[in-house]
Amino acid sequence: MAGTLDHLSRTLDGHGLALSHLVKLHVWLKDINDLPSMERYFAERFPPAGFPARMTSTTQFIDEDCLVMVDGVAFSGDSSA
Repeated sequence: MAGTLDHLSRTLDGHGLALSHLVKLHVWLKDINDLPSMERYFAERFPPAGFPARMTSTTQFIDEDCLVMVDGVAFSGDSSA
């Protein structure tokens, strides 16, 4: 999960945004037993009152090495963006 949030952070950074700009995330886990780890990573990366809205699901991935996927929506607050 840490690597996934790192990649997401770099993508946002490329647009002048940060993880704090995320307003919604959908997380797909291959194994529901990874949920406690995911929760720990979220607690490390987001302040308690700053978690984005989140939906977590489990699924089987085509790529057997894939353990997690994240889809997010960020809001810059800039109406010209």
